[in-house]
Amino acid sequence: RHGGSRTLASAAARARALADRLKPAYPPIDEKHATAAEVAESAALLAHMDRHWALDTDARRAQREVALGMIRRVVNEWVTRTHTGLGLSEHSAETARAQLFISGSYRLGVSREGADIDCIVACPRRVTRDHFFGAPPCAPGAGLVDALNAHPKVERVVPIAGAKVPIVQ
Repeated sequence: RHGGSRTLASAAARARALADRLKPAYPPIDEKHATAAEVAESAALLAHMDRHWALDTDARRAQREVALGMIRRVVNEWVTRTHTGLGLSEHSAETARAQLFISGSYRLGVSREGADIDCIVACPRRVTRDHFFGAPPCAPGAGLVDALNAHPKVERVVPIAGAKVPIVQ
């Protein structure tokens, strides 16, 4: 598994696949393609990481994708309930959606076994910090934290309500 050119070739293939999968949020500053030397350096770095940094397996990455799908569903169901609670029409409530942005090591394709997935949830403008944490004047149990805690597959939710940007770990 850690032998010579096969590992470099595998790492280079992963680097190309990762570059194809990641879409920038902003237009690039420069559109030059990577040089052969840069691709080789990336492949060497990934090969080094293969030897010293136990990356997630394909099976584990697939499990993480399933978990992200579950989080998207929980978040969007919560957004729909929140909009309904605000008195919006059924159509408006059902079409309101949050966006889930992935960041950190998982987004970069270098997550390790047991690492978390850093997610950023961008909610429609009517959803407030109070809705997020289920704080008054929201109904008890109506926050996103409550919705996550209620899900049978969620093991741990740590709200950090005092942060400048609402954080749930």
